[in-house]
Amino acid sequence: MFGKLALTSVLLASPVLAAESELKVAVNPPKPEIVCSAAAGTVVATISVSGGNGNPLALKLTGDAAEKFAIKGNDIIVGPKGLSADGKCSDKLDISIEVDQK
Repeated sequence: MFGKLALTSVLLASPVLAAESELKVAVNPPKPEIVCSAAAGTVVATISVSGGNGNPLALKLTGDAAEKFAIKGNDIIVGPKGLSADGKCSDKLDISIEVDQK
C-alpha cells in the first residue's frame, strides 16, 4: 500500500517586513508517495527556503499525521515509530509545515 503525503499548507509564522524579501518555502517532491512499510529515517521530501531576513528558521510539522514524520536538516523523514506503528496507514496522510523566522 502506498500512502500519499499531502502537504496541505505552509504557515509562515513571522510577518515579512518591508525591508526583507518574501520568505518562500518549497517542498520537493510537492506530493510525495511512500510505502506504509518505509523504515524510520526514510527521506520523504526536501524542504527549501529562500528569502526572509537571513535569521535561522524554525520548522515544525503539524496536522493529523505529523506524529508519523520528523524534520532532519532540510528533509521530512519517516518518524522513529514508522508510518503504521499505530496499525493505521491511510492512502492520504495530511501534514503542514509551520515556518518561523525571528
